[in-house]
Amino acid sequence: AVLSTSGSVAGYVQDCSDSYSVCMSIINRDFRIGGRLKGKEHFGSVFWDGVSPRYVTLSDIPHYAAIEKGDTILSAYSLRFPPDSFIGTVESFETSSDGTYFEVKVRVGVDMSTISDVMLVRFSDMDELDELAGEQFLDTAQE
Repeated sequence: AVLSTSGSVAGYVQDCSDSYSVCMSIINRDFRIGGRLKGKEHFGSVFWDGVSPRYVTLSDIPHYAAIEKGDTILSAYSLRFPPDSFIGTVESFETSSDGTYFEVKVRVGVDMSTISDVMLVRFSDMDELDELAGEQFLDTAQE
């Protein structure tokens, strides 16, 4: 996991050598992470739509979920991120065209245009869980 110094999700390491690493930013169209509403346990997929570097989308939140502007969005069901890593706060939301879920606009917790220092966090059991779960539990977008 790549987190801001305040603990907000900023991206994740894709590959590394002894001296360098290549990271994927939260504002990359291929970035994916599970997200949930704090205290409400409803979860969905967080991704960047390519429009603004200040916002990501949380999709598939059930239409019956009690959601409000300002609610906190945390990481969920991820092999890359510690549980409950801060993603951002609800800016707005609207009902999907079929009326079954909300599309939530989330203001990210880190300003990616000014970030300079980050923390790298490795989940110690990631390799074992990754092997066990396989492709069913990937954070990344599928081709």
